[in-house]
Amino acid sequence: MQVERLFEIVFILLHKEKVTAKWLAEKFEVSTRTIYRDLDTLSSAGIPIYTNKGNGGGISILEGFKLEKTFLSEAEQNDILFGLQCLGATGYKERSQALNKLGQLFRREDYHWIQVDFTPWGDQGNVENNFNVLRYSIIHRQVVAFDYYSGVGEKTRRCIWPYRLVFKGKAWYVEGYCLLRKAIRLFKLTRIRQIEQGEESFLLEVLEEKMREVKPQPEIGEQGDCIAITLWVSKALAYRIYDEFEVEQVKLLADGNFEVNIDYIEYPEEDWFYNYLLSFGKEIEVKSPESVRVRLKEKIEAMLRHYC
Repeated sequence: MQVERLFEIVFILLHKEKVTAKWLAEKFEVSTRTIYRDLDTLSSAGIPIYTNKGNGGGISILEGFKLEKTFLSEAEQNDILFGLQCLGATGYKERSQALNKLGQLFRREDYHWIQVDFTPWGDQGNVENNFNVLRYSIIHRQVVAFDYYSGVGEKTRRCIWPYRLVFKGKAWYVEGYCLLRKAIRLFKLTRIRQIEQGEESFLLEVLEEKMREVKPQPEIGEQGDCIAITLWVSKALAYRIYDEFEVEQVKLLADGNFEVNIDYIEYPEEDWFYNYLLSFGKEIEVKSPESVRVRLKEKIEAMLRHYC
């Protein structure tokens, strides 16, 4: 990563009197030409770097130069350190070394003030492992294979060209081209098992063309008909109303309770949706449509039979 390498070069130059381009090239496993391009980039950004040829020559930085005062403002430093902290939430383990080095570079001791963790409680490392394998596959444009369990419990073996990782609705997904379905799909990371890094690579240009052709669809099992629905929700669950619904969907009633009108685009008629409605317990009533009321009643009666 060029940005990370640039910061590392500055860090080295601030702590060493002089280094050679050959030494830097060997350290970062790049060509000396790449190192000289990096030095030009740093010089253009205002870093006072000097190079001397011949015996005893090398690359150095102006004595007394301090990165925190001449290159980045305090607000910019905070943004960088905060961004690295957030990277930890994605399972990017390499960020710890960079975070510590930049903290020392900026002479800051307050960069551990926040911790962000997107993994669910009780996770045994499955999501983190899936994330790391997929991150590598996306960066190196390699096929990845895994077992996938749909929303109805169906297990299939998938091979995909991963395009990007998406965090939405309190969960991580990977978006990519599924070679089995021949379509763009979204896969939930918690439903991925036995993930393997493939050796086959793909062209980003070809994948991006497929991304433009069709809107990605969730891989959650057979999708039912989309519906519009109206709910009555007790004021006892006011704390969930504005966490889980858009303001435009919510109407405050005269008695303090709520009416929620859900757009049909957002909630397809599937089992997971009924389970979601049941999570509200007795504090919710489906007002319409009648088909949902009937289906929900059947599910409640089936639950009751377990306790009769």
